[in-house]
Amino acid sequence: MTAQLIRSYQVTVPAGTTEADPQVTDLTMPPFVVVEIDIVVPPGPRGELGFALWASGKTVIPEQTGNWMVSDNEVIRWPLIDQITSGGWQLAAYNNGQYDHTLYIRFQVVPVAVDTSALGVQPIAMSQLSS
Repeated sequence: MTAQLIRSYQVTVPAGTTEADPQVTDLTMPPFVVVEIDIVVPPGPRGELGFALWASGKTVIPEQTGNWMVSDNEVIRWPLIDQITSGGWQLAAYNNGQYDHTLYIRFQVVPVAVDTSALGVQPIAMSQLSS
């Protein structure tokens, strides 16, 4: 499946944010099928910054609860299949360094198809409309 839209977020994690009390940032969006997530980690964190993607306060990426992605000067691309479509993504992050660090997150998405036939929508006859 090819993405139709891109949702982009920029999250700055302040220095001194601990792993025990990570910063949790909502990356809320409408319901979408997420085709790929791209995260840009600029140079600088040198192992002091860790992050994970959550949904409803639970770890989604990496899959193991309590684990963190640690990176420096890297573009991470995750093609995805069968992930949440609610739009309720979150970024949890810690920063043990002495400088703030910013992550750039891009969700490549496709709108969720809605089956309107089940709604029982019926057109209104012209004769029932008043002027």
